[in-house]
Amino acid sequence: EIRALRAAGRMTARRNRNVGRYEYNFEADTHPFGSEGVLADVRLVSLLKRLLGAKVRVETAGTVLAEPGAGLQRWHQDAPHLFATGPHLPAHFVAVFVPLCDVTLENGPTEFRVGSHVKANILQPPAQLALPCPVGSLLLFDGRVLHRGGANSSAGEREILFLNVCRHWFRDMSNKVENRLERLL
Repeated sequence: EIRALRAAGRMTARRNRNVGRYEYNFEADTHPFGSEGVLADVRLVSLLKRLLGAKVRVETAGTVLAEPGAGLQRWHQDAPHLFATGPHLPAHFVAVFVPLCDVTLENGPTEFRVGSHVKANILQPPAQLALPCPVGSLLLFDGRVLHRGGANSSAGEREILFLNVCRHWFRDMSNKVENRLERLL
């Protein structure tokens, strides 16, 4: 289904994230993202509202495709801290990953630096964790966590669907996404 959307030119943006790794953005109401897809799951929407508050919105929706031979992605955050100084604040941005295939150690699971989203932990060397996931599972994480896509040493593509969901007032100005979405959940 995602391949058909790309072939039909239905994506709003395509970015090369490194050699052999591409991000494709779509409108949040496009199936399989919107109310007929991932966001139709009331348990997920309820969980997102418990994490972020009653008013949340989809900032970006898309997929990340890692071709065979894609190397490690650089460590990054999907959303910055709101303030450089001051106390650690609750999450304002949650990334939702839905594997479109079994994500294994061979085809490059997302790797995390555990606890890196907490300002007080900035000087502590973080533990590193790779999370393989079966198709059909969900992976949610605070957008401030340092993470990267793993290397794909398999013979097949590895693709994940993602939704970036945030508190209704947050606008991610650091990623320069052309298709800024305003879909409230």
